[in-house]
Order: sequence, then structure tokens, then C-alpha cells
Amino acid sequence: VNRYISDLLQGCRCVELDCWDGDNGFPIIYHGHTLTSKIVFKDVIEAIMKYSFVTSPYPVVLSIENHCCLDQQKIMAKIMRDVFGKALALPLSGSNVFPGSLMPSLEELKGKILIKGKRPSAKKDTPEDDEEDDDDDEEEAAVEEDVANLNDLSAIRIASKTSKTAPAATKSSSHQWNAMKMKEKGKTGKKKEHKVSTHADLAAITYLGTGHVKDFLPNTSMAIPCDIMASYSEIKTNKYIKDRAISDGWIQHNMRHLSRIYPKGTRIDSSNYSPVAAWACGSQLVALNYQTGDLPYQINFGKFLENGQSGYVLKPEYMRNPNIVKPEAVSMRLVINVLSGSCLPKPGGAQKGEVIDPYVQIFIHDPFVKDKDAIDVRTNTVRDNGFNPVWNQIFSFDLKNPELSYITFYVMDEDIASSDFLAFSSMPVSCIRPGLHCIQLYNELGKMEDDFKNASIFVRVAMDQIFNF
Repeated sequence: VNRYISDLLQGCRCVELDCWDGDNGFPIIYHGHTLTSKIVFKDVIEAIMKYSFVTSPYPVVLSIENHCCLDQQKIMAKIMRDVFGKALALPLSGSNVFPGSLMPSLEELKGKILIKGKRPSAKKDTPEDDEEDDDDDEEEAAVEEDVANLNDLSAIRIASKTSKTAPAATKSSSHQWNAMKMKEKGKTGKKKEHKVSTHADLAAITYLGTGHVKDFLPNTSMAIPCDIMASYSEIKTNKYIKDRAISDGWIQHNMRHLSRIYPKGTRIDSSNYSPVAAWACGSQLVALNYQTGDLPYQINFGKFLENGQSGYVLKPEYMRNPNIVKPEAVSMRLVINVLSGSCLPKPGGAQKGEVIDPYVQIFIHDPFVKDKDAIDVRTNTVRDNGFNPVWNQIFSFDLKNPELSYITFYVMDEDIASSDFLAFSSMPVSCIRPGLHCIQLYNELGKMEDDFKNASIFVRVAMDQIFNF
């Protein structure tokens, strides 16, 4: 339960609940078919209610992975109704879900908890869609080779009833959902199981239905009710962004619908993938493993510092307004002068140990550049000085997509065999301003506690020129 509490207090706005039948007739949560500990569903729901709005007043999405029998699903629904009370957002109805309509604004959903999950199919004899089935097969193939053929796009298949077309909402009501801070537990390779039907009581409180969207053509996208959300694996996301027509269509689709990205099934070590490509396609819910403080996690952490850890940030205007044409790539020359450091912690925040030999490493992530080709530079090492090391080194970067790029600073301790991680800071390039900056450093999970409270690096930033590429 503490895992959910910790993530919500960090501003996370979407958490996954992997629900299974409990032996005593009450549902439990655990990562199925593994040795992970089992926790009581009700305990998690009570913790979510208590801590969801401590850091941010904006809505929390519960992504339900439902493996329970109908009887325990009914219990799940009753628990959520009883515990959440008025905070539980009930599904949209009537004209609010006509194709072409928009989701309510974040302001309207303040203090609300939204359930996301499968709903009964429109046809009684049609099995409910498992939103991740298609991607599971694709992941298995991608382990052996990177399939680049994107021509096999089929028609849309959704797991909910579609309505007659209604007029598009006016601009004044067009409050778009933007990038959301999200976590997800690590996944393992899994065999497809018998699909469990959804109990009517659970469906009645499911705010966001799930389904497949495999075509981002305007007519197809507009036919989908706004409360239907599709999920895509990181593999599919990385393929889509390579095709300009598909990625542009996806951006348009995400102006009215929510998209969720999840880690590929082979990440059995709970490692993370770079979220930068998914954000560049306008996807709002990019699921990461919050228990793993790696570079992708830290990029995600830096992005959501932009808006005071409210869990939501505004996407670029061309991703929100269909009347704004996506601008051509404009390159910016970013110059970083790494001047000095102050009060640097020891590895792992240890209180005792050898005097450190620090250096600064800089990463630049562009959504259209493969991770292995991402910019990675470093300063020289300062020997035996963690209190006030001085580097005074200048680095220049030509960025093709500064609005969609992210910069991360690592402070490392050089050792004979390898270097140890000390601290980091990360931010969108769009948030950087010219001048002198004292950059706060954090531990690997983004915490600023103990020796990290005063840890920082001092840099000078210049943006020498902007020119068309």
C-alpha cells in the first residue's frame, strides 16, 4: 500500500490496480503469476482516497486490470462507491459522449477519481476487447527484429457503443487533457488468458472505456466517443513516431481522446523506456515503473516539475488546437557553461565514506533521435572535493526540436572500476532561460531530503541563435 501512497504524494495522477480473486471472497491486488506480495483491494482504495489530493487537487485515474470473477467484481464496485463517495466520477452520458464531443476540463474534474477499465461490448455475443492483446504479439516479434512496416493498419475496433455524430464543442469548452504523470508496475511476458466478463455494477462506475484504435484518419477518430481510451506499447509508439503521417494523425486524435502508453512485456527488471517519443505524439498517460529511478524516470520527474507537481502540464498549442498547423522544425543552439557544484552528497546519500571525485554528465533527449544516439557529454573530474568543486567547462548543443527535447544533468563520482551516481536534475529545454542558474539536485527517485537539500550545480545558459534547419 505504501507504494501507492508514495507515488500519489509525488503528484502521480494515474496508478494501475492489478486485481485478482482473494481466497476469502474479497479481491486482492498483486502482480499475477509472480511472487510479489498480495495486498487487500479495500486497503489500497482507502489509501488512494486519503492521499490522492494531498499534492494536487486534479483528477486521479485508476487503471483497473480486472482478473476477478463476477462476484468479486461486484464487491470491488461496492467498495469504490462506499469509499470514494462523491469523489467517484460516474460515466458520461447522453450528448456528452457523442462522437466529436470533448472530455470535461480538469477544472470540472477537480477532486474526482476516474475508473478506467473494460466495459461490456455493444453486442452481447461479442467478447470484450483486451486492449493490450494485439500489442503482446507484436512485442514478441519485436524482441527478435525491429519491424518497420506500418502499412497493415486495420479499421477501428472499440469496446463500447458508438453514438450518432453531434456538433463539435465550441472552443470555449475545449479544455484539453494534456500530459499526465503516471506510473505502472513492471510487466512480464504473459500468456493470454480467458477474458473475464465485466459485472454491470463495475461497468456502471467505469468512467473511461477501453478499446483498439488502429487508424488515426479524421473520420475514424471523430467517430469514437471521447471517453474511449486505447493503449499502445512502447514498441508501437516508437514505430509510429517514425512515420510523419501517422504521428501527425495521432496528435490530432489525442486532441479529443486519451492515449495510454505502457512498457513492453520483456521489461521483467522493471526498467523504464524513454517517455519523450510518446509525449511528442500527444499521448497523455505514459506509464512508467516508479520503483525504478533510472534516466527515463528522471526525465519524467523533470517534466512534471514544470507545473508545480500538479500531475498535469500543458501540451504545445499545435497539440491542443486543430486550427494550429504543426510548425516546421526550428533549431536552437543551446550553450551550457557548467561552472561549479555545492554540497554534493556521497553515493546513495551516505553520511560516511571517502571524499568524492565528482564530474557532471549532460544528456539531451530528442523524440526523433534514438536513445542510443542521444547527446551525452561530461566535464572533467575534480579530485577530492564534494563541497565546492569548480569545472568551468562549456558545452554547445544544436537542437532540432527544442520544444520537445529534455535536458538531464547527472553528478557522478569517478572511481577506479566505475562511476557511482550521486544526484540528478532534469527539465524540458523549453523551460530553460538564459542567464545564471543554481540547479537543485535530487536523489535517484527525485527526493530532496537529508544531504540533498543543499546540493546544487551552478551553470550559465546561453541561446546563441535560432535558425531554420
